[in-house]
Amino acid sequence: MPDPLAIYGALLSTVLLGWTIYQGRKDHGWLRIELHVDRTTIGESTVTKAVILRATNTGRRPISIVAVGVKCKGKRQPVALVVSDAREMPKLDESESRDAILPLGPIGPASQVEWFMMTDSYGRIFRTGRRETRALLKRYPW
Repeated sequence: MPDPLAIYGALLSTVLLGWTIYQGRKDHGWLRIELHVDRTTIGESTVTKAVILRATNTGRRPISIVAVGVKCKGKRQPVALVVSDAREMPKLDESESRDAILPLGPIGPASQVEWFMMTDSYGRIFRTGRRETRALLKRYPW
């Protein structure tokens, strides 16, 4: 006959393991990316149109953005336009936002763009939706 204390211990440890996994998945950092086109100053006096990606940390843990890029039609991999060292990039705490400015010149023709993306220090890719990207590119062709 099994010992009731052993059964209780096994059940309790299984429940606690499940709770720990659930908390870890729920609390990790997550980015929401908003996209718009605006005129901006790059350098001291150059005014140009640029795509502005605003990343907001919607998770509970800090997150660092290490790359910002674009995925174009016909290319297998997204092209990283801005890459930085994770130690130099400030962390986004809970509910904190940060803008990334991408000049339109290096991106290429608007008809080739599928979506924009940001990569965090863990290698996870967060991207804009295809519908959102298409709608923006129809409003602001370049």
